[in-house]
Amino acid sequence: RERLLAVRREGYSRAMRTVLVRFFHRLTELGYRHVDAVLPVSDFNARWAVRGGASAHRVRTLHNGVDPGDLPLLTDEPAEPTLAFVGRIDPLKDIDTLVRAFALVRGQVPAARLRLFGGVPRGNEAYAAEIHRLVADLGLGAAVTFEGPVSPVTQAFAEGHVVVLSSLSEGLPLTVIEAGMSGRPTVVTDVGGAPEAAGRGGLVVPPRDPAAFAAACIHLLTHDGRRRGLGLAGRAHALAHFTLDRFLGDVRQVYAAHSVASDDRRGGAGERPLQRAKVRRSDAEHADVPSLIAARA
Repeated sequence: RERLLAVRREGYSRAMRTVLVRFFHRLTELGYRHVDAVLPVSDFNARWAVRGGASAHRVRTLHNGVDPGDLPLLTDEPAEPTLAFVGRIDPLKDIDTLVRAFALVRGQVPAARLRLFGGVPRGNEAYAAEIHRLVADLGLGAAVTFEGPVSPVTQAFAEGHVVVLSSLSEGLPLTVIEAGMSGRPTVVTDVGGAPEAAGRGGLVVPPRDPAAFAAACIHLLTHDGRRRGLGLAGRAHALAHFTLDRFLGDVRQVYAAHSVASDDRRGGAGERPLQRAKVRRSDAEHADVPSLIAARA
């Protein structure tokens, strides 16, 4: 999906776009034909996989999981109304829309701040420079700060009242899951698995819509009860759907099921416990090792 988006924005001729789009479709179809299971990280990606040629019976959503012990519930909030973005500075994250939305937020909440936590990947320096210029052109000055990478991620969440994600495309954004587990409400765009990750703990708005994004942020920054209620709902959602233990259990089920299928094809004795298996990289050449695609967007 990201490759298709990139083809649209990278200035190729119409003929070259047609060639590249068809190539990506055929390459995807080829991969799907030679696997036993397709394991997208969101229901949205599962639908894309089927649309891209995967057999529906081979597709199973495998949501990512996090350790609740690493993400304790945050109960304190910063002194100033603050939006926190956590992620790489990248065109797919559409920081442009986020900054424009924040300019509208400042019109209603003059003390608001936007803190951007994340690095600039190699090749994205020009895009980062564009965002810096946009901040200056909109007169946002010190209200927007570029914090760079942060670890652990809870430090970034602690610095914001609301965690924001303005992406154009997502698989299942780990930042939103981690924010929910930490009890921070989110504002996300309606792309990929972002609404699945936010669940009852966030507000969902259309992509590329600064006014809608700003309205959601203003609402949460100015309604303390709603903001804190969404934070608690987000943690409950994350505990119900996105724990590491749940994820590992799902992975074991997948491998156990395909181990049985491999034994049946060989006429073997049945399932062998997954936790005892030691699969080397070279083992992938053997026909009895199930081929699995984790479809991450």
